[in-house]
Amino acid sequence: MHRQNHRKASEGRRDTLNGSVYTAWGSHCDNAPYAGWVLSYNETTLAQTGVLSLEPNGSDGAIWAAGAGPAADANGNIYLLTANGTFDIKLNSSNFPAKGDFGNAFVKIATSSGGMSVADYFTMTNTVSESIRDVDLGSAGLLLLPQVNNRLGQPVSLVVGAGKDGNIYVVNQNRMGGFNPSMDSIYQFMPQTLPSGTWSSPAWFNGTLYYAGVSDSLKAFQFAQGSFSLASQSSTVFPYPGATPSISANSTSEGIVWAVENSSPAVLHAYDATNLSTELYNSNQANSRDQFGDGNKFIVPMIANGKVYVGTTNGVGVFGLLTNSTSPALSIAKAHKGLFVQGQRAAVFTIGVSNATGAGPTSGAVTVTETIPSGLTLVSMFGSGWSCANAACSRSDVLTGGETYPLIAVVVSVAMDAPAVVVNAVSASGGGDPNGPESATDKAYIIQRQRPSARRVQ
Repeated sequence: MHRQNHRKASEGRRDTLNGSVYTAWGSHCDNAPYAGWVLSYNETTLAQTGVLSLEPNGSDGAIWAAGAGPAADANGNIYLLTANGTFDIKLNSSNFPAKGDFGNAFVKIATSSGGMSVADYFTMTNTVSESIRDVDLGSAGLLLLPQVNNRLGQPVSLVVGAGKDGNIYVVNQNRMGGFNPSMDSIYQFMPQTLPSGTWSSPAWFNGTLYYAGVSDSLKAFQFAQGSFSLASQSSTVFPYPGATPSISANSTSEGIVWAVENSSPAVLHAYDATNLSTELYNSNQANSRDQFGDGNKFIVPMIANGKVYVGTTNGVGVFGLLTNSTSPALSIAKAHKGLFVQGQRAAVFTIGVSNATGAGPTSGAVTVTETIPSGLTLVSMFGSGWSCANAACSRSDVLTGGETYPLIAVVVSVAMDAPAVVVNAVSASGGGDPNGPESATDKAYIIQRQRPSARRVQ
């Protein structure tokens, strides 16, 4: 993979359906008073055709959705999630909130010539307490699934959503469940599957649902025999706001799940869609070659024309297959073992040299050079296949892409007056890597021995 950066101005999202443009609204930084609104406009004239407040007699109930737009089915119905807000637990004869307030809920909106009305909804038994505690559904987007079969083999249309409470809710689009103070009447309840909640949206491919919550792995939930269960997960943990995955595939095969880690620098990850424990690529594997800027929240990879596009705070990274990828891309890592103590005779660092997945093989000698800091003295360096002398090790055997040389051990002695912290540096050069040398550091803390105080002689 490789990337190119292009600047692009920010652009608002719009959703069109049957000749109308629909926009969903929240508030600016929770500055009250506010309410959740959906507005519709003729897509040709931009004349307003509909207005719907989901809190006509209450407050809050904003529509955030982590940057996702409302979803729509083939019948022209719109689906969305509302945030913490007023929900009328007193119901009318149609089992709808008596005052029409739909805070913290799945909402299905019927449209007619741009006009709108709530057709169905679902909210959990503890919806009021969730809104009070701000652990509502509004932090994430929902997903309409293609028709699947329930455990009896009957076709069913489902909508999936989650939020801050850590649960995934699977709801029947045609009988959403309304409000029941005794029990949640929904298709499937998946408790605490996203323990820290989610500020992102799910994806779907080949009967599998993909979610990445906050401080959690990217997870795959397979739909089989009428219900979802966890099938695999990534080893990478995604920080706030989690990640909204995208899927690329050759029809129904060779699926790849793409997800962006919000870090500095941001990291684009690619996983085997059939097993998320298999990472196919990430943009840090080739050191700085594929790094594309600092991360940002609510960034979704977009796939088109054989490329993956990822937004950052000030640009767009464009990823595609490397052409003539014949050069190696070395990286080096360093760590130490155990605690160091002043006066220690055999403290150990380890060094690893790798070649990025998809990179070309090395050619010629690869040399690793140590820089020993003050307070430490080199005793020896050694490793299988390495030739080491005078704080340097080298080897000339070929290292192919995706492989790692055997580790080098660096044995040092620690001076009696060594400082409390030392930073040990190392570099790797040669091998035909056009971007070298590569470098790494490791910070070690040294336990200070207590020295006896001087005794005054009378």
